[in-house]
Amino acid sequence: METTTTTNDIRAIVRQHLLTDRLFGTVGGRLAGNSAFGEGFGLQFYPKVSAAYVVSDEDFWRWDWWEVMKLRFAVGESGKAPGAFDAVRTWDPIAGENGQPGFTPGQVGNSELGPERSREYELGFEAGMFGGKLGLDMTYFNTTTMDALIPVRRPPSQGFLGAQLENVGELLNTGFEARVNFDILRREGIDWKGRVDYSTLHSEAVDLGGQEITVQTFGRTYIKEGYPVPGLFGLKLTNPDALADPIWEEDAFVGYLYPTKSIGLNTSVRLMERVLIDAVGEAKLGGHMINANGYQNGRRGAWFPCYEVQAKYRSLSSNPTAYDDVTALQRARCALNGGRVAPTYDAWIESTDFFKLRSVSVTYELPQGWIPGTRTASVQVAGRNLWTSTDYSGSDPELNDYRGSLSRRDYYVLPTFRTFLASVRVTF
Repeated sequence: METTTTTNDIRAIVRQHLLTDRLFGTVGGRLAGNSAFGEGFGLQFYPKVSAAYVVSDEDFWRWDWWEVMKLRFAVGESGKAPGAFDAVRTWDPIAGENGQPGFTPGQVGNSELGPERSREYELGFEAGMFGGKLGLDMTYFNTTTMDALIPVRRPPSQGFLGAQLENVGELLNTGFEARVNFDILRREGIDWKGRVDYSTLHSEAVDLGGQEITVQTFGRTYIKEGYPVPGLFGLKLTNPDALADPIWEEDAFVGYLYPTKSIGLNTSVRLMERVLIDAVGEAKLGGHMINANGYQNGRRGAWFPCYEVQAKYRSLSSNPTAYDDVTALQRARCALNGGRVAPTYDAWIESTDFFKLRSVSVTYELPQGWIPGTRTASVQVAGRNLWTSTDYSGSDPELNDYRGSLSRRDYYVLPTFRTFLASVRVTF
């Protein structure tokens, strides 16, 4: 995981087959140093141990329909080095008054940077049943990151406006991954298979030395002890469905920034040995993002979903009951500049839960000899990003205007294109 210019790396791995090819073990280690480390760090040692046990090969395994059962366990450490120049204070050249050369502060620099160390425990199993018609692969993992490399913003009074990496605190990531492969239909001339992938990921800033890390102020993104890395914080609407003006809870945890659950669906059908139909869908749940397009255009009266609410607001002087059926959430999101409810980014923090039909393809393998001089040939028609189901009111729940940052925002970024592709593949 070392990525800088000068790295010394010594690896040692020992594998052993035990118990007549039923129990397998691996012991390994990595000794690494990096020129980006501060003084005194030297070489770092990252050990690892793993084991696998094929229980179904034992004599006591009596279930004929359950052909394979393999248990897995692993524990290991890894390291991530700072960037090649993260330890160095830099200055950027500028043109001063009357074209005179000058310089301005660039990167703060931190000469005490060391490696970010992660220790992961993993436990899982693999299973095969019913003559290969059903396969399971499940894994639980727990990863603790020590001395995490996190960009920390300095007070502007120090002359540096950017963030600088620091080894701060302890982070925890836990999750579960599962894959299920299964046969749907096997008949002469048709082979229909399916696959479901499911994963969860939850993070927490366990210890940050008591500090709060600002990732993006406008993005309402911060890293705080006891909360996700990163999390969304700001004003939280406490009465979204009430027929009343908004009531806000200040400095509240609003939700996870990135999705915490992912569900992947895949199916493939082979017909008459020549036609293959493949489809992939995916759902991502638990994430949130600021719809800045809604905020910016809504407060100016130029956001279509707000037209009806804003028309009612403008008629309040002549019709005092016009707002009686407008919820607090609608009033907050459709607030106009100068209105009785102040517009705020916080009203536009939305759930980005979605399901997308990622792709569908149809492939036809041409009979041999149809194209002279070729061994095989096929024709494929495929579509990508075909359909999206979501309650997110922006253009795409996967967009991100804050590229290169941990934060997310939907603000004048083009959504993912829907594409169609026709191709011919031949081998000679």
